[in-house]
Amino acid sequence: MAVGMFSTEAAAHGNCEQVSGTFSAQSLPPELCDSPVELCTVGMLDGGLEGSYEFTGSTQQAIPNTPLVYFTGISDIVLDEGAELTAMDRGLIDFSQPGIGKLRSVLFIVDGGHGALQIQGTLNLQNGQITGTYSGLVCTH
Repeated sequence: MAVGMFSTEAAAHGNCEQVSGTFSAQSLPPELCDSPVELCTVGMLDGGLEGSYEFTGSTQQAIPNTPLVYFTGISDIVLDEGAELTAMDRGLIDFSQPGIGKLRSVLFIVDGGHGALQIQGTLNLQNGQITGTYSGLVCTH
């Protein structure tokens, strides 16, 4: 509900577009990850947003007595058209199925534009690959 209300207001201020598409990413090994919780990914965006992104985790917290892990972090997005966006990322990973994590998060764009994206994906624990979808409203300057 809050995302929808934000989206309507955001659309009145800037070059805004409803977007959706897919993403693919790879987890980085700890030696290549500048995160206090060793949680980093790099990936590509296809669809309404075309480009690349890097995610750096800030926090990670297991939720007691559940298979869920809450995380926060920063996503740096570089679109093929040249726009650079920074987003605060908050989400959950559900580890209830062996070998995979089901990911859901919301990205709030805080620099280079504004808007929000809803993310759904699957993390393969064997190879560190993540695939999924995104949708939302992105406004660039």
